Amino acid sequence: MKYRKMVFAAAFAAVLGMSGISMAVPVNQVLTSGDIVGNWRVSFPVGIGLIYDGGTSTSANLVLQKSAAFSSLEGLDITFTEVSTSAAPTITLTEESVTNISGSSFSGFQFLLATDTGGTPAAFGPGMAFNGSTPPFTTQTDASNDITLGGGTLANTDTTKWGGTGAGQLTIDTNISSANYPRVLELKEIPVGGGGVPAVPVPAAVWTGLSGLLGLGLFAGVRRVKARLV
Repeated sequence: MKYRKMVFAAAFAAVLGMSGISMAVPVNQVLTSGDIVGNWRVSFPVGIGLIYDGGTSTSANLVLQKSAAFSSLEGLDITFTEVSTSAAPTITLTEESVTNISGSSFSGFQFLLATDTGGTPAAFGPGMAFNGSTPPFTTQTDASNDITLGGGTLANTDTTKWGGTGAGQLTIDTNISSANYPRVLELKEIPVGGGGVPAVPVPAAVWTGLSGLLGLGLFAGVRRVKARLV
């Protein structure tokens, strides 16, 4: 009986192979805050959804797809904590979906990047985010740690989508090294107010300084945990 089962299993596998049917595990994984992918621990609040694209991710590039629903102008942030010296040196968002449920319109949108440890700070990749195609916003100002969109209006309850196949992406060069391990990065996305709310983007230097204090706290926490384990 055992021999017959083995023969049947082998025959079944052969039939699947000839028919082209794949039993592979899906390459996309919906992340929960605190999951580790690409040797980065990814933490994020309610309102953000992330999908890990295991099909295109490599040891050098962590690929994610992102969605976010903004219920206020406070913004939402993602924290990337390096958990191994083999962490992917590049993090790429290939798709971004933004939904406005704040109760008022957005007249712009801002991406801010902060780095907690010394050495060369992390930076947005060169070129315009999502190839400069970020409807309904028509203008884009790019800096190494600050990308600001404007020239359009995202009404309350509306959703916009950027990126996708052939439509550009948002890249973070983490600039990790053994000298700054473990690195902690924060990516914060902030709607710029509209509909009577002053359209004042957050100065990158101000947010980076405040975020740096948080990052240093996280970094110190990591050091304390490592010390206890020694």
